[in-house]
Amino acid sequence: MSQRVRRPVIPLLLLFATGCGGTASDESGAHSDEASSATRGKALTSTESGGCGACPLPGLDTRPSNTTCLAPAPLAANFVTQNKWENLTFANPMQVLQPPGDNSRLIVVQRAGTARSVPIDARSSSETTAFLTLSNVVTRSNGGFLSMAFHPNWDSNRYAYVVYTTSDRMKRLSRFQSTDGGATLDASTERVVLQIQHAVEFNHNGGQVAFGLDGYLYLSSGDDAYLDYTRARQAAQPDNLFGKILRIDVNSGSPYSIPPSNPFASGGGSPEVYAYGFRNPWRFSFDRVTGELWEGDVGENTWEEINVVRPGFYGWPYYEGSSCFTGDATDCSTPYTPPTGKYGGGTSSRSISGGFVYRGAALPSLYGKYVFGDYVSGQVSYFDRETGVKTDIANTASGGAVVGFGEGNDGELYVVRYSTGRIEQIVAGSGGGATDFPPELSATGCFDSTTPTQVVSGVIPYAVAQPFWSDGAQKERFLALPEGSQISIDASGDWVLPPGAVTIKNFRWNGQLFETRFFVRHTDGTYSGYTYQWNDAQTQATLVPPGGATRSLAGLTWSYPSRAQCFACHSAAAQYSLGLETRQLDIDGFYPSTGRTANQHHTLDSIGMLSGNTAALAPFPDIADDTVPLETRGLAYLHVNCSSCHRPGGIGGGPMDARFDTPLANKGVCDVNPTLGDLGVPNAKLFSPGNPEASAIFLRMNQRGNSVAMPPLASTIVDAQGAALLADWLDSLASCPEP
Repeated sequence: MSQRVRRPVIPLLLLFATGCGGTASDESGAHSDEASSATRGKALTSTESGGCGACPLPGLDTRPSNTTCLAPAPLAANFVTQNKWENLTFANPMQVLQPPGDNSRLIVVQRAGTARSVPIDARSSSETTAFLTLSNVVTRSNGGFLSMAFHPNWDSNRYAYVVYTTSDRMKRLSRFQSTDGGATLDASTERVVLQIQHAVEFNHNGGQVAFGLDGYLYLSSGDDAYLDYTRARQAAQPDNLFGKILRIDVNSGSPYSIPPSNPFASGGGSPEVYAYGFRNPWRFSFDRVTGELWEGDVGENTWEEINVVRPGFYGWPYYEGSSCFTGDATDCSTPYTPPTGKYGGGTSSRSISGGFVYRGAALPSLYGKYVFGDYVSGQVSYFDRETGVKTDIANTASGGAVVGFGEGNDGELYVVRYSTGRIEQIVAGSGGGATDFPPELSATGCFDSTTPTQVVSGVIPYAVAQPFWSDGAQKERFLALPEGSQISIDASGDWVLPPGAVTIKNFRWNGQLFETRFFVRHTDGTYSGYTYQWNDAQTQATLVPPGGATRSLAGLTWSYPSRAQCFACHSAAAQYSLGLETRQLDIDGFYPSTGRTANQHHTLDSIGMLSGNTAALAPFPDIADDTVPLETRGLAYLHVNCSSCHRPGGIGGGPMDARFDTPLANKGVCDVNPTLGDLGVPNAKLFSPGNPEASAIFLRMNQRGNSVAMPPLASTIVDAQGAALLADWLDSLASCPEP
């Protein structure tokens, strides 16, 4: 366990307020490496006056002209995704599907226990109708309403099969019937077909149900063993239902029979088992032409797998991808079926959501390719089985977490975005002529062409009140907007960039520039991330390939993010532009063009760059400032470092809401069981009052280089100061506050 820096415990206080820039204070500890261009407003009591009525001159007198540092149009692409319905979003959608023979509508499954029917062609419609409601029996936890499949003879029998989880850790497959001619499913007709009792809190469910071209029903089941590799071995044993794809005949028997061609139909394993050795076969589908079963298996540390599944053993937990995972030579001599394709290797993203082989008519060049996505990055890609090449569909990562796909009766494909609640369709793009960001930083129009370490005059520097932990690297930040455009600020103080806007971040290690990172909003409203790697002479930076890169510096191993990885943090749920919010910028910053130090929020507002909720807000405190209550510092730290993923609609697992304005009592962490493993600590909780060593969040903050580490990527060094703050906060808690 990492040693903790101890500090005096300060009584809890939820609220603090500031004026428009007060006494400067130096950042200390791990965060002292941050660029020192900002000074911090002092913490005041809530009764002291705020606002900018008494503020000194702004940092800039006029808005600088910016005609060169602009986000371009998005990359041209053969395929793009577009919203299927312009005015519709869904509550945590999990799946979209179409009833056989009914081309008039799509059905959207929502995690909390409902399915909605939507007219397929009404792009401007905002109308949906209930198709099935199971809210009274479905338990979300880390499960919920997982998937649904229509019987191939839906037109005559009106049967549909549903997989969901219940409050007693049961995964249930049930049949429902329509009693109104197919308009809805009648919840009272439920007939339980099969149940699987989980030991772990609904993690690694699998949970996909679908009918094969052979008429049999297939069901996926995960290994039920997050981080418990002894338990994970049940995936390699055919005598249980975990880590498997099952096949049953629901057209005979009561409630089903075993297809005689199942590999263990006559013994040697559970007769329902069709294939085994999967970690979490979250989504699979059947190629409507060949009948082949394509599955995306969620990896552990390194590889995400694409499998064309036939009866047999697929490796987990002895293998991840094609690599030995357990390190046990005996296990890794076990014959297995290697993946048809894989991606990862430390440069891509982390959680595959399987899709479909495209068999539609609208996109001829996509025909026969396997289309899939990634839950963490939001990237949509396709895999060419003939060449073994994975290709990312340009500019799709910014759409939000991909939880699954749907196939229409016509073979066209739909993307299910969990974090934004949108259903998208894959359609033809603008085709050839794709351009990228310039290969050299000096050609971007944001930096001086002859002195690329210097930004041009239209680019405005800014600093944040509390930086995101980046392994102690020093950072400098810049902002550029198109002429006449404004940043809009919502009621909570989040800033939303206008199309064409550019944000830039320089990274330094021991004073040396090694990365310049761009996050931009294209002219069509989509987002992209690009990054440049500096040479040792500091004379030029070159564009990093789309898949990212790594570099070793003195005392630091650094990963330049892939373009898809950017959206693991710059998520749709967090409105993409991290760090740009009132509580981060309502502090003093230095403006070189005028030589002034002034409040940044006030400055940008005074030159017409802000709109919406421009009211001042108390800035986040320095985490080492003992004059600010522990709880306030802790809430701010969690917001800055965790809330991009851990918030409603975010990609983070479990119930945590890390946003600053959500009080501890409502964060879903205090005395709450961890859903992603207890790290071997008996009775561990996410937050255990008075006991940091039994608090999973604290324990995971002190991990690096494995699947339990938080953050899960982009860090190789533990934030000792942040962990110590969390430990002190936990030590100070006698019990959980009342909601």
